[in-house]
Amino acid sequence: MRLIQLTDCHLQADKSQCPFNGINPYETLLQCMDMALAETPDAILFTGDISGDESAESYQHFVEIVASRLHHIPWHVIAGNHDQSEHFTRYLGKHLLVAGKPWELGAWRVHGLDTRWQGTKGRVLPAALMAIHHAMARESSAYHMLALHHHILPSNSWMDTHYLANAERVLSWLRAHKDIQIVIHGHVHADIKRTHEGLSILGAPSTCWQWQMTETFGTDNVPAGYRTIDLAEDGNWSTTIRRLT
Repeated sequence: MRLIQLTDCHLQADKSQCPFNGINPYETLLQCMDMALAETPDAILFTGDISGDESAESYQHFVEIVASRLHHIPWHVIAGNHDQSEHFTRYLGKHLLVAGKPWELGAWRVHGLDTRWQGTKGRVLPAALMAIHHAMARESSAYHMLALHHHILPSNSWMDTHYLANAERVLSWLRAHKDIQIVIHGHVHADIKRTHEGLSILGAPSTCWQWQMTETFGTDNVPAGYRTIDLAEDGNWSTTIRRLT
């Protein structure tokens, strides 16, 4: 099974707007999606910050893009810190990957966590972790992946001020749930690979502008991109970052 992770689209009400580095998030999302579709994915997961301004129009643009391209490909979304308006629920609520209702991808189950909390900061509710615990117990023979928006481990950059408030609680929970083999997230607009006690925790580039992983704020000049994850039926997996050229 080939799963493609697209994240941090930051669409604006005005499709011509270029908030950073002259980059138009509407155009780069189109380009990333077309590039991703050429890889014949079995599923696509958007891991938050669909909107950049939380406008109804930004979600309308997203729905139109998806409708024009993902005719026969299943897809889900996870909310990001910029997806806190009622417009997200109105336009994308039925596609939200909810804790306790995992996405079945062959031998794998993908579990979603909603980390929305206060502004750019995130938090995971204990009830959500419990829901995933019960879902995993029902699927004990499957392989498991966890997907959320905020990063769990420090990025050692200015993005750590936009943190997951109870990250230690989540890490403790993960230590008790060894069946989870991969954690994927967005938020950092960067290709990040971390290993925590044998668990792979992966951040992905944004479909628009990239953040520098430095002490002070900065944008990076590397192109927009996404993560491809190949999930084998025997539990093995591999991943690649793709970028626009």
